[in-house]
Amino acid sequence: MEKTKNTQRIIKYIGVLLTASIYLLIFSLNTSPLYDWQVGDATIFRMLGVLAHRGMVPYTEFFDHKGPFIILVEYLGACISHKPFGNLIVQIPFTFFSFLGIKRIVDYFVYNTKSVKILVYIVSLLIYIIYIPNNLTEEYCMPFLIWSCFFAIRYISEKESKHNLWWSFLYGITIMVCVLTRITNVIPLAGMLLVGMIVMIKRKDHFFKNLLVIIGGMAVFALPFIIYFVVHNAFYDMFYASIIYNFKYAANIGTNFSVTLLLNILVRKLLLVVFAMIVSIMSIMTKKNKELSYAVLISSVLAIILQLTSNLGFTQYLAVQVPIIVIAICLLAKLESDKIFVKVVAYCVIIIGAILLVLNIGLKAKDLLKVRHNDASYQLKKESEEIIKKIDRDANVIAYNIDSYFYIVSGINPCYKYCILQDWQSKLDKEMQKEIIKDFKSLKAEYVVEDIGKGRYDSVIDKHYKEAYRTKQLKLLKRK
Repeated sequence: MEKTKNTQRIIKYIGVLLTASIYLLIFSLNTSPLYDWQVGDATIFRMLGVLAHRGMVPYTEFFDHKGPFIILVEYLGACISHKPFGNLIVQIPFTFFSFLGIKRIVDYFVYNTKSVKILVYIVSLLIYIIYIPNNLTEEYCMPFLIWSCFFAIRYISEKESKHNLWWSFLYGITIMVCVLTRITNVIPLAGMLLVGMIVMIKRKDHFFKNLLVIIGGMAVFALPFIIYFVVHNAFYDMFYASIIYNFKYAANIGTNFSVTLLLNILVRKLLLVVFAMIVSIMSIMTKKNKELSYAVLISSVLAIILQLTSNLGFTQYLAVQVPIIVIAICLLAKLESDKIFVKVVAYCVIIIGAILLVLNIGLKAKDLLKVRHNDASYQLKKESEEIIKKIDRDANVIAYNIDSYFYIVSGINPCYKYCILQDWQSKLDKEMQKEIIKDFKSLKAEYVVEDIGKGRYDSVIDKHYKEAYRTKQLKLLKRK
């Protein structure tokens, strides 16, 4: 009997692993061999991993304002291969544990029929596909968030009368994973932790001991990063980039309200979070899973407030809400009430949710087709290789306002810390602008490669460099 159970478990794990691998092959635009799409933040992160693998120290020799955990993940991918395939291999275990965690959440809620459970699991995976951008911080936070939410569910819903200290340790790790990538990623867990702590106090279940273990989990996860950056005299640089600059970034980025943008984000991301909020309110009204519903409500409201008070184009704030939406779907599937009002609202929510799901799948398919027929990455690679032939071997080179893909395909290491998108980054911080100008005044760079279409306002370059070569998109400048 035990042997049969183990066999079934192994088959289940293999099924989840295959599902994760197929998902990444089809939907991970920046890492799947089916595409050649090397633009945006996902490629910037790839560049960070490649430069770290070449021996450069993050934040002192190359800059980005994301936390060091994402650099570590990208470094692991670069250790396998500097091509996207390396990142794809690293994505597989993260996606596997995310999918497995979603399955555990769905399995936790008991349904009358197996077909309902399968349907909810499929819908949950579709939610993941719609929401999660690949090779970005949200994807790598997701397994930690999902499993932390799963254990919190078990305790809050009274399946477990005593809270396991190892769960608190995982919460601490999850919080620090988010802090060391993007701190707002912790929002899905915020409601769970707040309600869970209140429940813990009510049950007199070692609140302070669990709190200390959470802090211990945070410290254990952060310690290796702290040691690394202290040893490399880069701790302040890391802290400045991932904390101080990020606060300046958030303060200066502002909102960019437009009706078109609002409608786009409503359809693609926001309404499904509103759906989770409505389901939690309905569940509270029926007094079923009340504490858990409050947790879902808190996390949903926090996510909506953050999204509406920030740049509307930054849908990554909602991307991490996958576990909250999945829990809401499970609560809806379990919702039973004799009240006509509740039943009518429930059916309306299901219909609207289904329409949104179908619409989003269509939009996702449209995005895939758009990427499949775009040759921008191929063109940049071709022109970069052409430029490289004009540069002296072992010369100091810096790219200006250029896409990060240049450093990956060229094999060149930047000679200044601020190595891409200098104008965009420095607009948010005058001190950074001064530092960039100081770097260029040093004339350490023998060559400057810039994107012709993006322009620049650095007079130092005009004064000390002259054009040596150009392609359709790129221009090579040589020091006079």
